[in-house]
Amino acid sequence: MIKQLIICFFLFVPLAAAAQSASRADSLWAVENYLTSIQQTINNPKLTEKQRIIHLDSLTRLASGYKQLFAAELKKFVSDDRECENMNRSLNYILQSMVLYKSDIKNNNYKRSKSSNTELAYLNNNIPRLISSISKSLLPGGK
Repeated sequence: MIKQLIICFFLFVPLAAAAQSASRADSLWAVENYLTSIQQTINNPKLTEKQRIIHLDSLTRLASGYKQLFAAELKKFVSDDRECENMNRSLNYILQSMVLYKSDIKNNNYKRSKSSNTELAYLNNNIPRLISSISKSLLPGGK
């Protein structure tokens, strides 16, 4: 009986640890999906600028939750404090750029301007980079 309990213990403890690790990874994947949603919204040719702003408004309301989730879970995958800080800073800049993009569009009667195009270029350049960094950190032996 004791032998069976010991065997069960050694079988299930790694599974519990793997399950916790998977839920942490799920949190970072949720942040990846959030970033992908931002990029899809700003690049969707089927949306008018007004519709795009409505979508971005809803994504902006979710930003603080994803920001907190990202900061908390990232530390569990990225051991280098400097890299962790850089990734958090990158997320902050992306979120700020999204807000600037929205306000530029609103202030220009729902038309793109030079300023909004600059923010659009920044978002299209940096969202894929951050998603790539997150994906690399989730790989076994990642960052």
